Amino acid sequence: MTLILPSLLLANQAAVNVAGLLDVLGAAWETYPVAQLPATLDGHIAGVLDFGTSEGGEASIRMVVRDGGGAQLGAEASIVVRSARRLAPFALRFTCVVEATGPFSVSIEDDDGALGRVDCEVVLVQQA
Repeated sequence: MTLILPSLLLANQAAVNVAGLLDVLGAAWETYPVAQLPATLDGHIAGVLDFGTSEGGEASIRMVVRDGGGAQLGAEASIVVRSARRLAPFALRFTCVVEATGPFSVSIEDDDGALGRVDCEVVLVQQA
């Protein structure tokens, strides 16, 4: 079975509700503002897996957070996504510490490799 990941985004909060739908709050990050460093990244990655068949399926996926150089930032999680439908939403929370400003990415992978990733950037902001 070939999995497709047609949508993927970073959000303040995300969860799959009891009806099997994806609830998302504060989504589509481009930057992650922090007042000082080191800082804690805290958010969710959410998306939809496409099993490619109307019978649905089951897939083990994992989330990995990396800095701009590709080094893992310590946040990793894995889940099994099961669905009787073709499309299966999912959401995973991440929390990790960053020491510097700059790019980071959150990727979703299976045993065959990366299915998709979202790039973002930690930026330092002045507090009023």
